[in-house]
Amino acid sequence: SIRRFEVLKPQVRARYGVLYSAVLDKNYIDIASDSLIRFSADYYDLYGTPEQRMRAYYYLGRTQENAGQILPATLSFLDAAQYTDRVDDNYLKGLLYSSLGTVYASYYKGEKSLQYYKQSYNYYKAAGLLQHQAFLLYKKATIYNYLQQFDKSIDALHCALKLADSIDYTLLKKWAKLELCTTYCYAGDYDASYQCLRQCENEYPFEEMYTYSTICGVAASCYSYKGDKYRSDTLIDRGWKLAINKTDSVSMQIYSAHKLVRHNNSTEAYKEYVTGLHKFVNILQNQLNVNIELVEQEYFSNKVDQITRSTRRTKLSILLICIIGILVILILCIRIIRRHKRNIAT
Repeated sequence: SIRRFEVLKPQVRARYGVLYSAVLDKNYIDIASDSLIRFSADYYDLYGTPEQRMRAYYYLGRTQENAGQILPATLSFLDAAQYTDRVDDNYLKGLLYSSLGTVYASYYKGEKSLQYYKQSYNYYKAAGLLQHQAFLLYKKATIYNYLQQFDKSIDALHCALKLADSIDYTLLKKWAKLELCTTYCYAGDYDASYQCLRQCENEYPFEEMYTYSTICGVAASCYSYKGDKYRSDTLIDRGWKLAINKTDSVSMQIYSAHKLVRHNNSTEAYKEYVTGLHKFVNILQNQLNVNIELVEQEYFSNKVDQITRSTRRTKLSILLICIIGILVILILCIRIIRRHKRNIAT
């Protein structure tokens, strides 16, 4: 209910920006403009405590991430991470490292993403946040899938399901079960994937379960493996309709090829594989245009240079003050001595 134009004092405006951004983020409301939270970050960068700076940079990164500005978001998260050792809020640190894991996953840096997710999980565990721990186990499983470490992914998903069941985290249970179907499919265990899939179909309505393209492709592969051509074709069509980006398109191209191979249509399958491969290469080329390791090195190098320049300026300022002080003292001493000599002469 607070009107922004009524918030005039800089310190109040800075706090308002952080609180407002936190509320939006917590309620899954994405805004593209970062002007409000950027003022907070700039203000706290000059006058704030380490926790205020960390919080402001974190929500600046979240706002940028929501707007699709992944590289600026990454740099804002790294800005926030430099205060980790001076902040005691494990919940905030868990949020930050979870976001870092997510942005590095978008750069296809699986090992780095997994490292951040593990740190986030440890902070949530220290804070006693069971729901957040369950979610991080699920996120770790998705990265294990990407790294083709399927056994670790299955173990993480079972742990996530057990924890989610103990706290009645219903939504995560659905995500984790669907990811388990996907993991078994990626590992080539179609029988286990099919059994898991049928269990999910008994628990969730069709429209609620098949809400994104990947699970449609996984299900299509399972039904194709079982020889159910009609069900497989129906799910492939639905998966294409739900594809929202290039990655989804590549996945559906591959699943379509799998289906065609099982239907003994090798020529069309080959075309689907080649098309999917070209799309995937294009995605990788776009990501490789941004070498995140070099960006990170440059970022930390710039930070070191800033600290070095700041230290050098501080030393020069102190030296200059000392020299001026000595000169002032010398001038005063000379004047006192001259005055004393005149007094003696008179």
